[in-house]
Amino acid sequence: MADLSNITAFSGLTITSDQTTGNSNRYATFAVSNVTTAQRDLLENVTPYTVNGTTVKIKQGTIIFNIDVKALQIFRSGQWENANTNISTATGAGLSSSPFSIPSGPRADVEVAANQVNGFIYNDTTNNSIREYINSQWKTIYDTYTYGRCMLSSSNTAITTPNNTWTALTFNGTGQTTYDPNNWHSNITNPTRITPGVVGTYRLTGSIHYHDDGDGVTCGIGFGVNTTLPIESMLAWFARDTTTGRRCATLTCIYTTTATADYFQMYGNQDSGAVLNLQGFHFQVERLV
Repeated sequence: MADLSNITAFSGLTITSDQTTGNSNRYATFAVSNVTTAQRDLLENVTPYTVNGTTVKIKQGTIIFNIDVKALQIFRSGQWENANTNISTATGAGLSSSPFSIPSGPRADVEVAANQVNGFIYNDTTNNSIREYINSQWKTIYDTYTYGRCMLSSSNTAITTPNNTWTALTFNGTGQTTYDPNNWHSNITNPTRITPGVVGTYRLTGSIHYHDDGDGVTCGIGFGVNTTLPIESMLAWFARDTTTGRRCATLTCIYTTTATADYFQMYGNQDSGAVLNLQGFHFQVERLV
């Protein structure tokens, strides 16, 4: 192998290999200098030279391993930069090596003028989405909540509503079928709510099915957003009929949220003159955009 001792005082370069096999050793490894930030900055004290009329102290492309920040660094455009490989700390289960990960950050901090370069991609931690700057605009290219939905269907006959009182209906897991891949609902914490956790436009669909009170009943259904009562524009009454039997109500609405903490609730109401049990009720929230 070549003797590099004449340059290690400057660079700290090392070559490790089986010296007996010389240049034919295909397992030789090459290591750049391992230095602290203070030691790295001393490299600026070497004799300057001129490139294209500009005096520089460190050659463009000089690479070191910074012990202090535990990262490869490269000298480029007059400054030291981390040479980030984007290799994640994940073990890469089932893979031949560790997987790569793209940079992450809050949307308000990342989507600034300095990053408006076509092809810039990052993980938006504000909205759990992958964003790209392309054709001079920011666009979501993958969103974990795109077309997300939560569907709750309950046959819990212990759920009741008082006479002529709007009541948020509880989905606590009893007699319940749930489709909720993004965990928008909890059967324990605030079990009346569906909280998507991301700003968007949603389609709300619901139905309620009151138990037979003997003479029919006028029943109401409504949706609320962060409220204790349904929004006036998102409720409907289904008038009493003259036949006995169970009474049903259905409703579909569209609503655009403005904050990640916004939550939806479905309400029931009836005019039987007394507390009335529900026979079944269903609530679905689906993100459209």
